[in-house]
Amino acid sequence: MSDIPRARQILEHLLDEMATGRSDRMFVRASVQAALRHMVRKKHKTQKANATANPITAEIRDKVLRSHMQDPSISTRELAEKFNVNQGRISEIIAGDYDFLVNKK
Repeated sequence: MSDIPRARQILEHLLDEMATGRSDRMFVRASVQAALRHMVRKKHKTQKANATANPITAEIRDKVLRSHMQDPSISTRELAEKFNVNQGRISEIIAGDYDFLVNKK
């Protein structure tokens, strides 16, 4: 775990020792290594959050487009809430980015 104040103390002590000329290379090396051990952070989580929105299927795409055609004034936010889909996906559907999806029958 990180302890930056302690690492700073070690390095300040090392500077003082070097200024007096009493330190040798082994002491300097050991002091720097000790300070570096106090400067380690935990790694960030690599796990992503669970998806909460539905994936886009041809059926959802068609429903979104029908709703948009029936009432063009409805906002993408309202459509997203209605179909539990990410708001950005709604914009992409309306722009035609999901036209490649095929209905399974």
